[in-house]
Amino acid sequence: MRRVILLYFSLATCICFLAVAQDNTKPGADESGKPGSGDSKQPRSQNDHGSAVQPSRQTFRMTGIFNDILSYPQPDGFQEAYQNTNGGHYIFEMVLKGETVDQWTQMVSVTGLQGNADNQNATARSRLDQNANVFRNACPDTFAAKPLGATTISGHEAFVAWVSCGSATRGGTAHSESNLIVSIKGTADYYTVQWAESGQASSQPLAFEWAKWGDRLEKLTPMKVCPRVPGEPVPYPSCLKQKPVTSVPAVTPVFSELVRFTPPEGFAIALEDARDPHYTREMVPEGETSEVWTQMITLKAEKGLSADPKSTPLPYLEKFAGSFRGVCPDTFAARWIGPTTIDGHGAHAAWLSCGTLESGSNARSDSFLIVAIKGTNDFYRILWGERGPASRQPIVFDEAKWGERLKRLNSMRFCAKVPAEAAPYPSCTDQK
Repeated sequence: MRRVILLYFSLATCICFLAVAQDNTKPGADESGKPGSGDSKQPRSQNDHGSAVQPSRQTFRMTGIFNDILSYPQPDGFQEAYQNTNGGHYIFEMVLKGETVDQWTQMVSVTGLQGNADNQNATARSRLDQNANVFRNACPDTFAAKPLGATTISGHEAFVAWVSCGSATRGGTAHSESNLIVSIKGTADYYTVQWAESGQASSQPLAFEWAKWGDRLEKLTPMKVCPRVPGEPVPYPSCLKQKPVTSVPAVTPVFSELVRFTPPEGFAIALEDARDPHYTREMVPEGETSEVWTQMITLKAEKGLSADPKSTPLPYLEKFAGSFRGVCPDTFAARWIGPTTIDGHGAHAAWLSCGTLESGSNARSDSFLIVAIKGTNDFYRILWGERGPASRQPIVFDEAKWGERLKRLNSMRFCAKVPAEAAPYPSCTDQK
């Protein structure tokens, strides 16, 4: 009776291991994409199915999609329910065990649309906006949306958002429907990975719940988009072996200097803002965003601030600590690591933590390792943040974990700009 809003993308699908050939006919299919639409569906497909269980015991599905292979986790408790390829559109749906594609409370879907990725005016976000507009038209009075930000999947442009209908009706039965959507611009095609929830109808727009939907986004990662290898069969060993792509340049011009820093494997830029006199770059694990993240590395710079003799690393950290303590006085924790040097520049490091931020379904803990650096002309701060479940008690400092992260941050290097030198800035890249 209830149907998730989807763009029906077409792919040739192969999910590795446990191959099963099936028919892909779908009698009476309704592909309107509106919440609550769709006739009864049969779980049939002519494509091969299977799953790859990684050493972590997480189950991944791999799908051959025209020019690409899409790899994504299958969340615990879900089972495949339906798959169909129709012209240039493809859809694959999983529901909780015991539920069906006609009666479900949660559904994870993968969709694909063939072609058009080479259109410079078409982006991962614009494709996602089309999904949002279908929701908006279906429930203008109870529509809600939350853009969660840009990300990358294996170096491919992606965008994440949450959209919702407080009340959508089909066959006289009203229900609510909310959907977390990851839109990906592939080599030549567009894909989405979606997690939908259906529940009781509401006369008001539904509120976005950070804890619930952030956890679901985490369970949908890591995703991978791999190039197809001609003639390669299931289970696509080239994609199984492919590691996450680090798409962050090693050297970046920041005001008067070049800054060299390579984040851990699998991190990508989620946000970059270079509006004079401030600079900010936020890096998160691929598939996460600047709004929803489990880890975030942030580089900040203030132009010309180092010229002020009163501007030193320790007072900045003390001010930051005071702000932290003010928002979580009962669960605040700190470890003052002390003065250090980064590439010959004076610096100071500290770890700060809030066991509980916000309340209710949005409650969480945030911890940050912070290094403040006084550069030649500009003042820098690099932060490594970790977000987790809320705690009623202050978080305990994990010396081994944060010590390793501090070593990574200490690898930063600052180089003088060379006139007319262009990326990848070999004068700084080659500097030891």
